[in-house]
Amino acid sequence: MTQHAPRAASPRKFPLVLVHSLCSNSRALSGLTELLSARYDIFVVDLPGFGGGISTVSGEISLRALARYLHDEIARLNLGGYILAGISFGFLVANILPPPVGCRGIIAISPFIGAFAMQKRKRARLICKPLLTIIL
Repeated sequence: MTQHAPRAASPRKFPLVLVHSLCSNSRALSGLTELLSARYDIFVVDLPGFGGGISTVSGEISLRALARYLHDEIARLNLGGYILAGISFGFLVANILPPPVGCRGIIAISPFIGAFAMQKRKRARLICKPLLTIIL
């Protein structure tokens, strides 16, 4: 399920798709989305099993299945160009598959970078700097 942060009464801002960390969801990110909405048009994707709605992954639950779910949700938004930001585990999920269509960059927020994610970094233009530290 994808939540959209309310838009301010201003011209359309560049879209930012945010993926939460493990054991978190869009509700836990309300303060962050409020802060970022001054600059971006925010969309938060709740991964299956973490959000307020009932979303499921068909078949086996794996990082690859979560990444496919993320791609499907982003495609459903029909944004054109956007930036994808993943918080910790969300960054890992965002980097399992090649970047979705229209992705202009991937931002890591408090990234979980394991050996597998490091192998996949060549697939995306990766902006990997600690923008924010989030304690959930």
